[in-house]
Amino acid sequence: MTGSGKGSVEGGQGRGADPARLAEGWVRRFIADAARADEAVALYRSLGMEAEADPARPDALNAGCGDCQLVQLLNFRVIYTRRRDPDR
Repeated sequence: MTGSGKGSVEGGQGRGADPARLAEGWVRRFIADAARADEAVALYRSLGMEAEADPARPDALNAGCGDCQLVQLLNFRVIYTRRRDPDR
């Protein structure tokens, strides 16, 4: 699944993606506020996927961007998903 909106990440790559998550097969989807992150995680899980919402990492945000700093202050989350593995 890919998106064309701002904040979507093709193929799980992108600035600020957690390298440990990526190494475990997670795909970085987008950044959302806490309430929307909870909804997105619930939706992905209802579709049979694993989903997690991690706090936005400082390196995911442009240091010169005022709006980006606001993202961190407002407790935004980075959504990660991966297909369920019955062996996990």
